[in-house]
Amino acid sequence: MDGNWREAVAKENGRVPGVAEYIALRRATSAAYVSYPLIEFVGGRVLPDAVYHHPLLRRIGTLGNDLLSWYNDLASMERDRVTSGGHNLVLALAAERNVPVAEAVELVAERWRDTMARFQAQRAAVPSFGPALDESVTAHLDGIANAVRGTIDWTLESARYPTHP
Repeated sequence: MDGNWREAVAKENGRVPGVAEYIALRRATSAAYVSYPLIEFVGGRVLPDAVYHHPLLRRIGTLGNDLLSWYNDLASMERDRVTSGGHNLVLALAAERNVPVAEAVELVAERWRDTMARFQAQRAAVPSFGPALDESVTAHLDGIANAVRGTIDWTLESARYPTHP
């Protein structure tokens, strides 16, 4: 809620966020952090707080949030150009670096690919939490990956976006 409020205030004041500010704000306005606990609920595999909040699992969750958010930003860029007041990673990057939007699209796509590589590498580096928890950890990580994949699939199948990234 706080992220949505901050975004609304910035839009109302006509203030375009810088890239770092936008990324932090986007993490707060996406539904990823709200939906991650549902992975445990749906799968019936509860993680102890110490595991759920393990620094590596948190970083993977943040990377997943970035991946699904930035993919959406690429898909919705044309609409956001008209309606978002610069609240889109492509638009924030174009404004901050003073580059054409087409170049910013390529830069965001490159950032997305680099983030996906980090997501995969960090996921592969998750340690064992012991036989009693490893299946639940895997289910949690699968849920984060599925949220990213689901965003991509929904975007490609949705009539909401006339062109796709």
